[in-house]
Amino acid sequence: MADLPYFYLPRNERKVAVANGILREAAAERGLTVVPLHEAMRREGWRGVLHHFADDWFHPNDRGYRVWASAFLPAVIEQATAKFPRRTAD
Repeated sequence: MADLPYFYLPRNERKVAVANGILREAAAERGLTVVPLHEAMRREGWRGVLHHFADDWFHPNDRGYRVWASAFLPAVIEQATAKFPRRTAD
């Protein structure tokens, strides 16, 4: 699962910080991995505002979803590697 993305405006970010704290606590109680989507979006900065949103200015567009996918990739690889370890040739 992922934490909430970065919403750029301070008022929104205060709410996101509270929600992400609750989310991370609940995930920890259940042994779930939390993908740092918030940080991935924050690193995109204002360029992300201009280039990563769909016409509704809320949902990601294709570029935005690539950022999201890159945030998930390390966790997916880690989980897949743990579940399906490489076998060495005998």
